[in-house]
Amino acid sequence: SIGSASIFARSRPDLYSSFTFNNHYYTASFLLPSSVCVPAGDGEVCGEGPPASTHSHNWNYGFVTPGNGDCAGQSFEVDLRGNYPVPDAPYQVILLQMEPEMRSHGNWNASTGLIDLIDEPPTECDLLARRQAINITSASWGAFTPGFSLDSSHAAVAAWPQGWHWAGGIPLVDGSSRVAGTTNVFSADAGAVRKPFNCHTSMVSAAAGVIAGMEALGLPTADCMDHITASFPPPPPPPVSSEQMVACIMSCDDATLSAYRSCNMACHGMYSPSPPPPPPPPSASPS
Repeated sequence: SIGSASIFARSRPDLYSSFTFNNHYYTASFLLPSSVCVPAGDGEVCGEGPPASTHSHNWNYGFVTPGNGDCAGQSFEVDLRGNYPVPDAPYQVILLQMEPEMRSHGNWNASTGLIDLIDEPPTECDLLARRQAINITSASWGAFTPGFSLDSSHAAVAAWPQGWHWAGGIPLVDGSSRVAGTTNVFSADAGAVRKPFNCHTSMVSAAAGVIAGMEALGLPTADCMDHITASFPPPPPPPVSSEQMVACIMSCDDATLSAYRSCNMACHGMYSPSPPPPPPPPSASPS
């Protein structure tokens, strides 16, 4: 997305010199597998992570923070990046702030040939959501890995830096993939997507390419679904509170990582933030 915006800026700085990029922010921590021990003083300290015999690829799940009376809940995603193909490699637990997307404002710098980026600061509600998400994630993983915390001293990322996939950056006409300032140029770049994503860019680019191609041919993009046969999962069970979610996680069988992971994800899938309490009734006027 940033690279494509640079191409626009270099070719037509009079038209394309200011951009808005969308991205996620994240924090992360590492866990050593339980079978890995490192020297410490006169003895050794062994890891608290899942067994090294389990080769885990990347997997993820999402949840929504409860918020409070002033701030709505926000969605987060937890990624486990496992120890494949090296059995004794550390696990990385990544927590991404998915919604609302954070924005970076970019301006073309002709003297350096680069785009200078300035991040919008997080709001108080963003900060509240981060604290709640860290607590939920730490409670979830703590049920399986005692002592785990995203706030711990071994956290790989202390702050919340930008994620790895940028959206936005391609200046488009509202509601279209047509590049602003043109009559027949349609963008199939992942930067044409307005919201940031957490998946391989090939899927996003493929979708953007289909949309751009249909628009260029004058076909309504809504017709895309006419050519897709999809099977949808059954509706989720009734939502539960954060306390019920943690209790559900604590009851999961941790004999194997795969069984625990499936149970953990199911518990998170049932979770929904509790509605804020109603405002107190107005106080009676003195007689």
